[in-house]
This record gives sequence, C-alpha cells and structure tokens, in this order.
Amino acid sequence: MKPPPVILDDEGEIVDNKPNYEDPEGENYIKPLYEEKMAKRAEDSEQFINDELQHFNQNERAALDDMLVRLYNHQFFKIDAAGLTPQEVLNTASWRV
Repeated sequence: MKPPPVILDDEGEIVDNKPNYEDPEGENYIKPLYEEKMAKRAEDSEQFINDELQHFNQNERAALDDMLVRLYNHQFFKIDAAGLTPQEVLNTASWRV
C-alpha cells in the first residue's frame, strides 16, 4: 500500500495523516479486508496448485530443461574478460562467432 502523502498546515507543520481503521466517518478511513468476502477461484486452492506443479514436473520440465541446455550450449558463449581490453574482448568474440 502506498503511504499517504505528507500534508502541511499553514505554518508548515506536518498534519497527522495516518490511516484511520476505527472511525468509518473519518477522512482517512480504510476499510478492512475480510477473507470470506473476497472473490475466490478454484485455481487458487492448494490442492489445484500442487496438482499443476506435479504435472509440470512429471511431463513438461524434462523437455524444457533439455531445450534450455541445447539453447545455452549453441547460442551463447562465455568470455572471461577480466583484465582484457575492449579490443581483446572484441577479437575473442569475433573468433568464437
């Protein structure tokens, strides 16, 4: 939640602008959140999320890991550039490409 803005009175003193949780008629009243009144989806249940994670780990993770390993090994290269000049880094990258 974003903090309330600082409000100054005519003399330049800070006016108390803290959130009000008690007085519903007050200027800075903030309504409390009640979990039972909030909208819920079937997808938000712990069992549903656990089932989805289990499905992902059993069926999709191996293929994704394999794709990422092949992509990393063929699309990227690492240059230990500590102590190298920019021209030496360029020459090394050009040679590897």
